[in-house]
Amino acid sequence: MTDSNGITFAGVSAIAQNLNLNTNGTISQSDAISVGASTTITAGAAGDIALTNTANDFNTVAISGQNVSLTDSNSLTLATSTISGNLNLIANGAISQTGALSVVGGSTTITAGLANDITLNNEANDFNTVSVFGNNVWLTDSNGITFAGVSAIAQNLNLNTNGTISQSDAISVGASTTITAGAAGDIALTNTANDFNTISVTGNNVWLADSNSIKLEKLDINGNSTVDALAGTLTIDGNITKNSGNDASALFNATGNITFNKDTAIISTFNKLNTTLNAGGTIDLNTGSGITANGGNISMNGDGVEIKSGSFINTTGTGAIYIADISENATKKGIISAGTIGGSSDAGSITFVADIVSLTGNIQSSGTLNILPYTENTTIGIAGGRGVLQLPASYFTGVFNGFSSINIGVASDASSDISIGSATTNVLTPMTTTLNLNGNVTNNGTLNIGSLNAAGLIGTININGNFTQTSTGILNVKLSGLNSFDKLNITGDVTLGGTLNTTLVDSFTPSNGNTFSFLKRGAANAAGTFAKTNLPEKFQAGYNLSENEAVLLMYSTGVDNLKVFTNSGGGLNWNNALNWSENTLPAMSDTVQIISGYSVNHSSGSDMIKSLQINANNSLNISGGSLAVLTSST
Repeated sequence: MTDSNGITFAGVSAIAQNLNLNTNGTISQSDAISVGASTTITAGAAGDIALTNTANDFNTVAISGQNVSLTDSNSLTLATSTISGNLNLIANGAISQTGALSVVGGSTTITAGLANDITLNNEANDFNTVSVFGNNVWLTDSNGITFAGVSAIAQNLNLNTNGTISQSDAISVGASTTITAGAAGDIALTNTANDFNTISVTGNNVWLADSNSIKLEKLDINGNSTVDALAGTLTIDGNITKNSGNDASALFNATGNITFNKDTAIISTFNKLNTTLNAGGTIDLNTGSGITANGGNISMNGDGVEIKSGSFINTTGTGAIYIADISENATKKGIISAGTIGGSSDAGSITFVADIVSLTGNIQSSGTLNILPYTENTTIGIAGGRGVLQLPASYFTGVFNGFSSINIGVASDASSDISIGSATTNVLTPMTTTLNLNGNVTNNGTLNIGSLNAAGLIGTININGNFTQTSTGILNVKLSGLNSFDKLNITGDVTLGGTLNTTLVDSFTPSNGNTFSFLKRGAANAAGTFAKTNLPEKFQAGYNLSENEAVLLMYSTGVDNLKVFTNSGGGLNWNNALNWSENTLPAMSDTVQIISGYSVNHSSGSDMIKSLQINANNSLNISGGSLAVLTSST
């Protein structure tokens, strides 16, 4: 049938086999059309087609027209069709195609009902904007596509394009969504009313938003990505991979939890992927899951972070790792890590920010380790309890590896507390050259200044605050050379007790008169002594003998009956027996040694000694009484 103008179907039309209709104008109807086989309708580039009777029953339709509205009471198959304007397609059954569909001049709205599938997957399809309603929906576009008008898919959406995918209106998918835009195609589905369930995405730059929870089964990107779960959880249920492209950023936000299911990971194999996770709930990495940023930075912020055994976080480069519990709740979950953080290829800083931190997995980098409180003036501790840093016995020896320095606490908040747990089960051993503790430190357990491994790594601990060692505390110090020994530097007050153990390492043999000022203090108070000292032979411990010096180790040899001034009793007073080695005053048979430090004062009594040795930087003031030296002195 051909018409030089338009045509209207009035009265029911029934065609047993094929209908071929050509006009030079509009095609419309008032009554139903039934076609048993194929229908070909051509109205020209300027002719509209409006066949919207709900009783229509086409089989296969090929259409050419401007604005096309087509309704079918059953299923519908589209043969090759070209629409220069808008396409509005409604069927009461499945919609499929045998030829390409081109709608480049306007919008496409396809409605099959939420119980019927839509399969428009011809690779030559070319839509402009699209809105779909169906059960399972497969769409393919040879270029980019924009979702304009609300789309609702009851089950699954499978979308493939060769260009950018975007939207102006929301998409709702009841089950899974698979979107592929090609290596160069960007995907921007950021409408805040979107409601995906499970989604897999491949594209260049990818931006996704979901009004509820979302589960990522796969995300393959070459550029930047952002995924927002605006009112729910974000679950990583498959790998997120960057295999090409320049340095990029990946941002994952959720108002609820962010969970990495078992054996899932965020991995960059090509250039840096700076990765950020922000959760209103907890961040959980289950066994086998993790993040590899290929030199990029990693930031994780949540209401608690748990990194389970067998999981991993690393940059394999100079990128920084930052993990924080930013909860404002009274009850905090903290950071719990039994997994591996960093590695032998990591060179950036690793920072934990939380009021409660429990670390039992391997942590390694050649950069700096920072362990900081989230809440100002919060207690940070090493061992169990509330508001503490929980570390197992010998933790730093086997777990913290290779760091250039370790910082615990905030330098600007030295009023916070750092506690080293119980006497039998908690040992702090820095596997590093420098450990910075910012806060008031109480040692109730064992503090090793350097490592105790075979290499005998010499270390320095800097405490920005006060230092107290209780009766259960143990301090272990190593001497490797005259200028190579463990050092403990305190800016505030020093209160001593417990035990001091000192060991010679690296085959070091000291010489007579050698001193080792290993425990320094600021211009603050110093009180107490070690209740027990286990020192190498011929060593003595002296206290407050020089300015800013709390404890000095002194080596003396080659003389029998040697008495060394230690100032253990304080006051720099000759006449106090506690100020001398063996806690007895020097006698006539003793050689007395006064090593570098403040001037010692002899205030009373008549004393007689065999000989006197005073180092060049020291002096003896006889303010009262008398002192007789029987032999030569130096």
